[in-house]
Amino acid sequence: MAMAFLFLTSFVLMVLTFFALRPNSVMIRTGYADVGGYRDGQWQYLLTFMILGFITGVIHNILATKVYGKKGSGAAALFIFISIGLVCLAGLYLFKIA
Repeated sequence: MAMAFLFLTSFVLMVLTFFALRPNSVMIRTGYADVGGYRDGQWQYLLTFMILGFITGVIHNILATKVYGKKGSGAAALFIFISIGLVCLAGLYLFKIA
């Protein structure tokens, strides 16, 4: 169940990133600094959020099954929940800069 939720949240992150991309814009907001405000950059930098979504959605699920086989369900569940937290933090960051 948690693995399906991780895949779903990762897929949502990839879709949100796709809709946040603006390839016709020369410069877009790509980061946020507490002191200087927003940082501008090229739109290709937002593609890293899509890569992060793929890695956490697919690769982390594969790794979780390997952890489950070696260490049991507790360690695998911890790994999945940390991965879900990573995706949620990336989504919040994307929401803040997009």
